[in-house]
Amino acid sequence: MQSSAQALSDNEIRPSRSAPGSSGWMTIRRIEIAKVGHYSSVFSCTEIFSALFYRVMHLRRCEPGWQQRDCYLMGKGHAAVELFPVLTDLDFFGSSLLDGYTRLGGPLGDHPGMTKVPGVDFSSGSIGHALSIGAGMALVAHMKEQDFRVFVMLGYGEMQGGQVWEAALFASHHRLDRLVAIVDRNGYQLDGKVDDVMGIELLKDKWQSFGWHVHEVDGHDIHALTELLRKAVVHALGHDLNIIACGLAVFGALQAAEELRQEGHSVGVIDMATIKPLDRQAVLQAAASAPRMMTVEEHNVLGGLGAAVADVLADEGAGVRLYRHGIHDENGLIAPLATLYPHYKLDGAGIAEVARVQLRRG
Repeated sequence: MQSSAQALSDNEIRPSRSAPGSSGWMTIRRIEIAKVGHYSSVFSCTEIFSALFYRVMHLRRCEPGWQQRDCYLMGKGHAAVELFPVLTDLDFFGSSLLDGYTRLGGPLGDHPGMTKVPGVDFSSGSIGHALSIGAGMALVAHMKEQDFRVFVMLGYGEMQGGQVWEAALFASHHRLDRLVAIVDRNGYQLDGKVDDVMGIELLKDKWQSFGWHVHEVDGHDIHALTELLRKAVVHALGHDLNIIACGLAVFGALQAAEELRQEGHSVGVIDMATIKPLDRQAVLQAAASAPRMMTVEEHNVLGGLGAAVADVLADEGAGVRLYRHGIHDENGLIAPLATLYPHYKLDGAGIAEVARVQLRRG
């Protein structure tokens, strides 16, 4: 069985290692010039910045205002000294501003300001608020049927705040699968070791009890971070049918699965975060749990998610019936999403209707 995502070559990973701010000496230089900053908080998450901004997040160089780009929020806003050069490297603003870090009247403060710095999605610094804001963004994306993801980096000591757990419960209740929380579990907070100030372990068990899918990874291993953040989200595995969806179609797939479960069918849903690379392990896991599989995508089924899944099944000789649902080989229509989704049976009711046909085929 292959890994869940294609391994990164040294050539692929080199840009994120050499990006401005990703090498320690450049961060030290800026902090030394400004005489203000947090070394340890920055160095504990440097590779996370690199994996997110250079390998995982959907961004457009020079376009911080692109409405469909993924969002990034920092609970631990005091690590912004590492964020600013990454945004500069993406041409969100000029590098000439970097040496003005924390200077009077300049836009680059010790904490990021969304009204001053292009590409900053939340003015953080008051510990505990970022996950709530991120959950709100993810909810808006769901309501407006938008496809961007929201990544929130949280400090280890930040886990002591009650608002974090209220936001975690809110996100789980509303099934905000486009929201990703990353806890920088470095063992410390401002006043010392977290275990000495107010221990918060067993942290993984706590997040799982709030309904989150939880993974642990070495935060300094860019390869492992990238593969994990590209993994598919397995909402559930069914014994009758598994639906693999991507983008906005995930919302309809979840609605359809719930409707079919109420009718007595065992239906699972997998949110395939990326098609290239594809999470092969998730596809094979779904194939092993049910005799039927259905892909759902909001574009032509030729050369998309369904084709990628079919390639994996063929390569591995998996004996499962696959149906590719989406827009078939035809000229597309132009209309509001509220009209197009029902027309192509990509809303919850339409996906459930198509799935019932597959279930009857045996």
